[in-house]
Amino acid sequence: MKNAIAYSDSNSTIKISAKNENNQTFISFSNKGKTIPTEKLNMIFEKFYRLDSSKSTQTDGAGLGLAI
Repeated sequence: MKNAIAYSDSNSTIKISAKNENNQTFISFSNKGKTIPTEKLNMIFEKFYRLDSSKSTQTDGAGLGLAI
């Protein structure tokens, strides 16, 4: 949820959905924002990986959210 908020376009809507399947619950978040380039999708769950590696990013954080 934090990433959906941090990386959404201003004044956009975040959609939250949940479904139960085979005794498992799946929750998803959808937002409108900058698309992750296809070649970087396989790296987004790596510890400390950030799409924007500049230190002056508006979202702060260490890049651990998706890895955890």
